[in-house]
Amino acid sequence: MKQRTLFRELQRHNGLSTHAEINSSQRMLAVLELDDALWTATGVDIEGLAFDRRFLSWLDSDHNGRILCGEVRQAIQWLAACLRDPGLAFNGSSALRLDELRSDTADGRALRQSAERIVSTLGACSQLGTCVEVDGSSSLDMAALDYCRTILKEQTVSQEGVLLPQVPGNPALQAFLETVIQTVGGVPHPSGRPGVNLSELDEFMHDLAARLAWLAEPANNPAILPLGADTAAALADWERGKARLQAFFELDAAAALDTEIGKEAATLALSAFRKAGSLEGASLQSASQAALQQAPLAKVHGDGLLRLAEIRNPLMHKTLARCLEIAESLLGLAPRPARKTSSASLSFDDFLAADLRLEPYRSWLAAEAGKQLAALPVDYLRELSSSRLVEAARALVAEKGSAALAADDLAQVERILLYKQLLVPFLNNFVVFPYLYDPAHPAAFEAGTFIADGRRFAFSVRVKDLAAHKLSANYSRMYVLYLEVLVSGQPSYKAAVPVTSGSQGHLYKGKYGLFREPDGTERSARIIDILENPISVGETLGMPFRKAYKALAGKIDEISRNAEEKLARSTAERAEAALSKDLSLQQNPTEAAPSAAPAAATAQALVSAGGGAGSQPANRRGTAGRSAGALNSGALGGLLAGGSIAVAALGSSFAFISKTFSEMSASSLLITLGSLLMVVLLPVLISALSKLAARDLAPLLEASGMAMNRRIRLSRSQARNFTVQPRALRRMALTGKAQAKS
Repeated sequence: MKQRTLFRELQRHNGLSTHAEINSSQRMLAVLELDDALWTATGVDIEGLAFDRRFLSWLDSDHNGRILCGEVRQAIQWLAACLRDPGLAFNGSSALRLDELRSDTADGRALRQSAERIVSTLGACSQLGTCVEVDGSSSLDMAALDYCRTILKEQTVSQEGVLLPQVPGNPALQAFLETVIQTVGGVPHPSGRPGVNLSELDEFMHDLAARLAWLAEPANNPAILPLGADTAAALADWERGKARLQAFFELDAAAALDTEIGKEAATLALSAFRKAGSLEGASLQSASQAALQQAPLAKVHGDGLLRLAEIRNPLMHKTLARCLEIAESLLGLAPRPARKTSSASLSFDDFLAADLRLEPYRSWLAAEAGKQLAALPVDYLRELSSSRLVEAARALVAEKGSAALAADDLAQVERILLYKQLLVPFLNNFVVFPYLYDPAHPAAFEAGTFIADGRRFAFSVRVKDLAAHKLSANYSRMYVLYLEVLVSGQPSYKAAVPVTSGSQGHLYKGKYGLFREPDGTERSARIIDILENPISVGETLGMPFRKAYKALAGKIDEISRNAEEKLARSTAERAEAALSKDLSLQQNPTEAAPSAAPAAATAQALVSAGGGAGSQPANRRGTAGRSAGALNSGALGGLLAGGSIAVAALGSSFAFISKTFSEMSASSLLITLGSLLMVVLLPVLISALSKLAARDLAPLLEASGMAMNRRIRLSRSQARNFTVQPRALRRMALTGKAQAKS
């Protein structure tokens, strides 16, 4: 019945409602069958959610950074399969009692076994005090899990059977396990240190047995070591000269067919010398070494015999002499004086026979077993093979491994604790949005509160890409502030804050304010960008008058600037003309006498009044200044006259308007003014109401990574909840005005 109630409520409100809330287990289970089209959001980026990162990691089962409807359903199903009563997720408890887990489902049984192992581990460590006893049943919480994690790191044997070398009271076993790790590598223990499991022990013992068997082969087959303990050194010396010996005997065989071949081979050294010497930066030493590498070891006779006395290459003489000694030892040749050939020579047949005697040793080396154990002494290997250390390690793993605590135990119990505490709040921030409209409970996707300009902007979301966010947020039809939130010692982040009521006020780019995150942390924030749209009806209705005022003020400023510029130009032109005329009069006094007589008489009178003939030269010098002053006074008088005419015209206009209004009746005047206001304000009002009605929070959330299924429009009261001007501040403002007036 309650499931149907949820369906009807969500459908009636088209998937959105201030009353639709998942507040019971029946409604939570109803989400499993709720059509995706009725979910408020169908996907969300986990980065901007104010939830425990571990909880979000469990929900994000594919670990792609986004949570979708299917992953939420999986979480509900798992919770219902583990808890006897899914309603326990609504009691607000952060602890889990063992008797709350189901035993009739596979997930419930597995989780119960994990919880029991945790309780058993705590009991073995005498730390059951970390478990809260409720009605005789142990209750686990996050504190108990945190303590178990320290136990997990220190336990000698993990549940997976990984044995740490640090075995208390058994130094021999510890040394053995360390040897195993050094040779075969080991496997990771939950503590992060390398350990040994049974598979590693089996591998080590197998390699040990193979190594000992390989080492025993020479004793059973004498052909492997034809020279005994000197075989290894003899083979190394033989291999250093074998290639050159092989090349000599092949050349000797060819020379047996044609003697010219031996002569041609001798010229190769000369060619190599010339070629190496012609190279840039070549030296005599490098050219000589090239010649020695190409020259035959000795003179070629074609008889299949290498004579030590005829070896021409001094670099190979010592090596080849050693090869001859090794061949004599391998073949058991007669003493040199008794041999038919020279005492310092090697035949091709003896060369092949000696090399064949070394072949068993080569094969034995190639089949070396347990190479990783080569650094260990043979006696120590035999001691390990006969000791009981392996059996002791196996017994320790068998004894403690089955009862050991596993990392997966802690993970699964942590998962149920997180789901039990946080899954319902997540559903109310994903399937439905009741907290979005509740000032007392901020939604999980809210970034914080911005305080500036005497107001509190209670809703904000984080922004990754400012340009992309503005492009999407433009569809919201909202006035949006973009903030840069400054974090001490860390990179800053950006947030988008909608202004939903009031007016623009003193909000502008560069303005600083206080940003308070949901956990109460306070940050400094600065407005870095603004997306402008209508905020309220009052501000929109006043917009034409503000525009008219700005236009009038701008026009007055323009007229004033033009008048000032005109006055400055006129004054400068008149002054320049007067100065030019005065200069002309001084240069041609005869031509200017008739026209200057009245001015001279006036000047003479002024001189007489000012103190006699002694001042005449000075008065003559000041003629230009007086002329310019007279012209400037004339220009100013003209400007004042023009201004007086303009003022008179404005006065006439106001007089006409006043006379017209005075002749109208009060009703006619009101009708006329009302008509004018309606003509101006009615289109503005209609436009403002349509824009404000179209405001939608969904594009803001979508720009921050949420896949919104429905529009989120705000009522007048909700808009005031998102942008708040505290009444106390209003009263203080009113008190201040009253005091100012008094």
